[in-house]
Amino acid sequence: MKRGQASSTAKVIAASTLLLASDASNASLVPVDAAVLCRAMLSDGLKDRCLRGAAVQPWLRPAWRALEACTHPGIMTHYWHRKRWIETRCRAAVAQGVRRVVVMGAGFDTLALRLAATHPHVQWLELDHPDTQSAKQRGIARCQLPVPANLRMHPCDLARDGLPAEFTDDARATLVILEGLLMYLHEPVVQRLLTSELP
Repeated sequence: MKRGQASSTAKVIAASTLLLASDASNASLVPVDAAVLCRAMLSDGLKDRCLRGAAVQPWLRPAWRALEACTHPGIMTHYWHRKRWIETRCRAAVAQGVRRVVVMGAGFDTLALRLAATHPHVQWLELDHPDTQSAKQRGIARCQLPVPANLRMHPCDLARDGLPAEFTDDARATLVILEGLLMYLHEPVVQRLLTSELP
């Protein structure tokens, strides 16, 4: 990740979200509010707006699919099948008594933002690199979407920083989500994250 810029992976997944949402054959995979948020998050600069525009143009869809077939066949649909599976498990965990959800390396993911408002009894926390998180917050502001009081976005370089103590200072039942994150980190960092003391 380049200093001062949001994660390229976050941008690619946001663009994939828009591409799927704009294609009637796949649109049902993507919650409408997730597409709206991803559109806003891809608004930071000319390159982001061009990426956003290209992702929703029907005439460019064959080019996107050809690129996907040459590099990672099926990856765009995979992203949202994976996200739907995680969301289903997250909702089930909350129904079974989880009272804190921590999303590490959240990128432009919309899960916590979408679910926090409908689950006010749960504390939702996102940890991510400050540059990516700043871009996300600017996108949320563009939507004029109020951030629920029970959602906290905490800037944190997971490759270097430990978990904030305030997230581990009580016995609240906690679900930790690490989607598509660990392969970007060195093994000692992964070991540190996986052995951090959460309630």
